[in-house]
Amino acid sequence: MAVGPSQNSDVVEAGLVLGDRADTLTAQTLIVHDTWSGMSEESPLVTIFELRRTEQGSLTGSVKHSRRGQLQYTREIDLSRAMTTRLLRLLKMAPLTAEPYEPHFDHTDDFPRIEIVIVLEPAPSMISGAGMLLLASSSQGEFHAPWSVGAENSTWTSHGEHIGRALAMLRRANKQK
Repeated sequence: MAVGPSQNSDVVEAGLVLGDRADTLTAQTLIVHDTWSGMSEESPLVTIFELRRTEQGSLTGSVKHSRRGQLQYTREIDLSRAMTTRLLRLLKMAPLTAEPYEPHFDHTDDFPRIEIVIVLEPAPSMISGAGMLLLASSSQGEFHAPWSVGAENSTWTSHGEHIGRALAMLRRANKQK
């Protein structure tokens, strides 16, 4: 069984990436809660993606967007198989460290809160019982790094842009509608 830093902080290999702990390529469900609040008449903004894996290997589902607590739209979203693979590979390559998560703030009145739940297809070589990952950030900046990464009883921090770039892909796909 793989051991995460929250179980033993001495066990962190150099170059550790999320794919070493969980195979994101087997993701069956992806749920994203993308929330922002701050000094704006539009605040809060909330976008929720609920995507499921199809038999063809793509992610498809719905997006709901609200502003000031009022639903603005609900729409269907379909990611191509190629885009789904690119997105899940980005997540797989997210670097991990055992450092505690500390969000990055460099200004006031800008409060993102993003949570990504990934439900995986079970694999015996992964973390025992790790059927779900939770990626979360309250960090400011283009890609919201760093990110907290949790699986079962283990937590890591990802300082790279990989998770934020995957989120940016979803946001772009939503805007193309």
